[in-house]
Amino acid sequence: MKLPPPLRNSTVLLALLYLGVRGIRLGPTLSAFLSPGVVKVLVDKFDIKPISTVEADIAAIMQGK
Repeated sequence: MKLPPPLRNSTVLLALLYLGVRGIRLGPTLSAFLSPGVVKVLVDKFDIKPISTVEADIAAIMQGK
């Protein structure tokens, strides 16, 4: 069974979180199931970050942020 892209992306995100991966950068848009409350938990507990510009993201990654 082939999953549609939004569901596939959500499945990958949930699998990474289950495995303990932190500091994931998401974007440019967030999945529809991510309400403001869910986003707050993901940011607080799993260090999820939204993407911005390529330059800003690379600079943050190089600084270990």
